[in-house]
Amino acid sequence: MMHLPTCIHFTVKLKEICYFLFQLQQEFTALTTFYEREFFQEMLALNILPPTMTSRVSDNVTTIINFIQRIMDKGFGYVGEDGIMLTVL
Repeated sequence: MMHLPTCIHFTVKLKEICYFLFQLQQEFTALTTFYEREFFQEMLALNILPPTMTSRVSDNVTTIINFIQRIMDKGFGYVGEDGIMLTVL
């Protein structure tokens, strides 16, 4: 039997979570770590093997910000009422 690597990627709604954590005066990762742990415990209870890799948006925030800035610098994005909007050609 061949074992293929598996990966799970966690994303978050930054705006809502940051506001919630600001109200609780906690670090961003406190909430994400809690729910990630809960998720893996539920997977284990369902007898689902854990992934061999895990990626998180919160680990790459600086890279994402720089990428969005480059898009905006090239004129393909702008600041809208609800965040950054991308121009799709």
